Amino acid sequence: MDNGGNSYVNVYLSNVPHSTNSAYIKVNQTTGSGLVQQFNVVIADFEIGGTQIDDSSKLIINMPKGWTIDSDSITGFGNFVWNYNSFIDTSSQIIANFTSNLTDGGRTIQFDATAPTVSHDQMYVMYILADGKTTDQDFSLSALTEAVLKVTP
Repeated sequence: MDNGGNSYVNVYLSNVPHSTNSAYIKVNQTTGSGLVQQFNVVIADFEIGGTQIDDSSKLIINMPKGWTIDSDSITGFGNFVWNYNSFIDTSSQIIANFTSNLTDGGRTIQFDATAPTVSHDQMYVMYILADGKTTDQDFSLSALTEAVLKVTP
């Protein structure tokens, strides 16, 4: 956390919705073949007070090929309206648009996804991105996480 007035934006997976506690932040997740996994994807401003994440900003979640998101399970905890898109290659995307400024702390998109069926350990990458700006217009959001999703037989 910082109280110097500059936004410190990050995106990540978490065990707990909205958490900015480092004990709950993770960049990988393991699940079994064909099992349903719950994801908490967080965008957070680790700065206390000062600038804010502008309401024109977005949280973008790119699920890799083979994973199936249950679109009915998608929940935006505060400050979001979201759109879900699935693509012919079986990848998918959630774009969550802010409806108000994020003043501090984290906000979460939570959803369930079914892992692909595999016969040996397989790694996938979920891309999580922040796109937008801060309220003072001087700082572009460009946070990116490449979260490793490991599927075991």
